[in-house]
Amino acid sequence: MNAGTVATTDADVGVRARRLFRASASMRVMSSVAALARWAGVALVVSAIVAGSPGEAFRGILVVAIAALVVVLADGGAEHFRDLGRREVADHARSRLSATLLPRDSRPRTVAASDAALAVVDLVDDIADHHASIGPLRRSAPAEMLLVLLLAAALHWPAAIVLALSSALLPLNLRLAGLFARDGADERQQAAARLSTTVLDSFRGMSTLRTLGAVARRRHAVEAASDELGRSTTDILRRAFLSGLVMDVVITFSIAVNATYIGETLLGYLHVGSSQPLTLFSGLLILLACPMYFTPMRTLAASFHDKERAEAAARVLAGFSAADANEPPRTVPRASVSGAPRIRLRGVTFRYPDAPEDVVAGDLTLAAGTWSAIVGASGSGKSTILSLVAGTKAPTSGSVQWQFGDTAVDPRPGVHVWLGQATVIVDGSIRENITIAAPTAGQSDIDHAVHVSGLEQVIARLPDGLDTTLGERGHGISTGEARRVAIARAVLQDSPLWILDEPTAHLDEESERRVIDALRRATRGRTVVVATHSDGVVHAAEDAYRIDGGTLAPLSRVTA
Repeated sequence: MNAGTVATTDADVGVRARRLFRASASMRVMSSVAALARWAGVALVVSAIVAGSPGEAFRGILVVAIAALVVVLADGGAEHFRDLGRREVADHARSRLSATLLPRDSRPRTVAASDAALAVVDLVDDIADHHASIGPLRRSAPAEMLLVLLLAAALHWPAAIVLALSSALLPLNLRLAGLFARDGADERQQAAARLSTTVLDSFRGMSTLRTLGAVARRRHAVEAASDELGRSTTDILRRAFLSGLVMDVVITFSIAVNATYIGETLLGYLHVGSSQPLTLFSGLLILLACPMYFTPMRTLAASFHDKERAEAAARVLAGFSAADANEPPRTVPRASVSGAPRIRLRGVTFRYPDAPEDVVAGDLTLAAGTWSAIVGASGSGKSTILSLVAGTKAPTSGSVQWQFGDTAVDPRPGVHVWLGQATVIVDGSIRENITIAAPTAGQSDIDHAVHVSGLEQVIARLPDGLDTTLGERGHGISTGEARRVAIARAVLQDSPLWILDEPTAHLDEESERRVIDALRRATRGRTVVVATHSDGVVHAAEDAYRIDGGTLAPLSRVTA
């Protein structure tokens, strides 16, 4: 999906979405035909009443009833197909966007969570809304307007000419509507991004904020970001109202010109030679049909606001896509490598944008099939080293490689196992929590993962064993037991490289010992890189390194 053009073209919405929009446009045209028939019925009723013809009036009422039913059905069908097309565009965009936002082999970094959430939820909806509004309209509007114009020409051709001439100002006003809509779209987009980031960061740190008594202050920050978004949204709505008001004035003027001409003609003050005689029926029908001629243009003017929001969204998404387009494939297929890798960092430096100095600098080789512990003060760069090894961050200079025998490959996100300080337990059974990364795992594989992770006793005491529900609405487990669930998940992934970020943080001594024992069993023959403050983890490792001032140096040789 080309995010930069998705807001303005049909090319990337998908074949099925285009078919649905064509179906919606067909329903709109059918509704217009029925609406013209309905107004013809109304004009027939009025002229029959004036002429004192009850039979004609009854036929007119029958036409109105049937046509009104068709209008309702056609409008419902148009909305149904339009909504299906919108959903298809959104699903298509989200599926393509996932490949951009989520880590993969060719991208050594992930998009910020707040940016990803905003993109997937709001920006995709803005683009889908634009296509849903403009897709059917651009297909049906010419036919709808032509129907009214042909009807007017068939009844009284001078009225059709007046109708066409009176709409000459519409293109200028459509341009005005577009200019009104463009201003403020980017501001609203930035305000939405700030609110998304503020809310997400607040929820992430809620426990810390509560401990510090800073929840109220953080609430003010959220309120300020929300007020900013509200102001920018109100500004856009004000612009939309003003541009709509200008369009309504022009349309009203055009209809008034036609009404004046028809009135003057019916009263006998005007007559164009060789034109059809204008009767009460034909004059009234032309007047009733005039608003239908302008309705597509009015809707098109309103859609400019959807278009500008979509283009603002597309500019943000284009930044994600452009970064991917410049990144060549970085790895060879996994099938071409086997065994535990040796990790080699050569001349590696890493510096965050606008930072005054490097966070990490140095050379390092981590032995294959062993544990390598990295220790250091908080903020010293331990987690950055892990991210470089994992491939979720790219070094500012130098190189990081996994060495499988004689084959060297760049780090590939998603292949290694990553265990952090927190384990997410989802609402579901313990079986579902263990197999979340390997849903097709067989019972023997699950039993092996349970045994290796030391969960057998935990599962034995649960009321329904593996089928016991965990999470907020289920059975609770301790922090140490949750870590062992994470280890069982990792065992099912069967990765040759495990990367552990403080895997025993916040555990008591006994829980830490059990988690370390489970990790040692689970990682036999695998390469393990672990960042830790724990002496127990350091003593469990074959090699240990200290990071100080961004520089890595051997700490000691520790025997397990």
